[in-house]
Amino acid sequence: MKLENITRKIRLARESRARFLFPIEDFLYKINSAGALVDFTEEQKATKDVRQDARKYFVIACVSGMETYFKRTAQVFIDAKWVKEELFDLFKQDKISLADLREINKKQISLGEIIAVSYSFQDLESIDRFYSKMFGVADFIKEFEAREVTTEKGKSFTLNSDYPHFRERISELVRLRHLIIHHEGFKGILGVSRLFDMGKSLVYFVLAADDYILEKVPVD
Repeated sequence: MKLENITRKIRLARESRARFLFPIEDFLYKINSAGALVDFTEEQKATKDVRQDARKYFVIACVSGMETYFKRTAQVFIDAKWVKEELFDLFKQDKISLADLREINKKQISLGEIIAVSYSFQDLESIDRFYSKMFGVADFIKEFEAREVTTEKGKSFTLNSDYPHFRERISELVRLRHLIIHHEGFKGILGVSRLFDMGKSLVYFVLAADDYILEKVPVD
């Protein structure tokens, strides 16, 4: 990615980021808002096209919310130097000029910002690859999929027991998002029940990931 495009994306991220929210709160806000829109259009018995548009937006919000969560969290860990050196193996092929370095220094762009906007977090495979390197573990998702997590509301769950199909559901959301964004002629019917089932799997996946990631924050 060209440096000017990287800096544009960083500026956009800086200006649009909800700074008062933690990454997990930002994620949940996006998903809950999109879900509320779907509920509203269903309750109001809106036209079929309006209801389908709300459902499509929910899909887009889910994948975007997941990507934003993992980008923001990665940026914090990189800039705080809480990462393993092997993470940077992912970027060995990237080249940068002295002129680029001067521009980066002038704009006070952090390494975390550059990496966060340069790496894709839009599917489980890319998330797993990045975070496994970042934390120096064999398989990031396997680290927390079998552990019991208690939410702030006091609900306990275990990802692979309570949501055993979470990988398939999230992959389906990613696939649907691609179709909606890149294929204007998408004519599929998105059922509300199925849609919320996929969204629920995503929410609990991110909650479980966040619970694990929080333990990686140094306390001293």
